[in-house]
Amino acid sequence: MVWLIIIGTSIWVYFDAKTIGVRKGLTSGLTDMGPFGWFISCLGIWIIAFPAYLATRPKFKKVIEQSPTPTAQVEKWKTKEEYEAWKRDRIKKEQG
Repeated sequence: MVWLIIIGTSIWVYFDAKTIGVRKGLTSGLTDMGPFGWFISCLGIWIIAFPAYLATRPKFKKVIEQSPTPTAQVEKWKTKEEYEAWKRDRIKKEQG
């Protein structure tokens, strides 16, 4: 029964982290990992990693909301040039 809870919550952490846009580089220290890192951490050391994810989740959401590049858009750009073109268009729209 305990293993089912650990596996279930670890899967939830993975999909939740992907949904809200968690990625490596948003925070520093031990919580600086992407969805798969959180998933593996929760499977391996659930008693530490799961509460750490729950405690860090609001910080992830705040950092993502304040990010100048929306996470959902980042995945759509294949090159830096595509991102730069989008950024120029966005600035033009904001100015005029």
